[in-house]
Amino acid sequence: MENTFQKARWLRDLQRFLPLKSQFVLSGNVRDLQAYEIAPEIITPLVLNQALQNTLFDMGYVHIMTFNPLSGFTLINHPSQSEVQGQVLLQRLGLSMNVNRIPGGIDLLNTVLEKWVEYPNEPIALCVDFASCLISQRENLSAIEHHLFTHALILSHQAKARPAGGQRQPFFG
Repeated sequence: MENTFQKARWLRDLQRFLPLKSQFVLSGNVRDLQAYEIAPEIITPLVLNQALQNTLFDMGYVHIMTFNPLSGFTLINHPSQSEVQGQVLLQRLGLSMNVNRIPGGIDLLNTVLEKWVEYPNEPIALCVDFASCLISQRENLSAIEHHLFTHALILSHQAKARPAGGQRQPFFG
């Protein structure tokens, strides 16, 4: 009997639903290491963010941008993409790179969301890490916190899947 590696259930579900949904929330043990096959029969533990990035690149995403409340935005280009292509993306989003990071808070994230959904070129993904830290009081959101989450929800419903890549697969973002 042949033992074949299967990705974690959450990654298989993500791959299955990526063409159908524009937004996902990952919660639980998100700081645990993930078993990930980096080459045939070579399995290694990866942090969740790296396993997620590898999967998104494998699915056809060209750029991945991460955001966390402390350091702002970080752009990760697919290995086939040049720095120039990443800079074009940043310009379209109204961002400027500062030593691989783009400082910014919740207000800049809110501004970028709409441009993100309207971005017409290659598929890009936005991963908001430590999203629970975007709010100061869970029971009493500030006006900007409420606006951010409401805006994200509305934009997630307005986002339309569009074909991209060689196989013309549907992508959100």
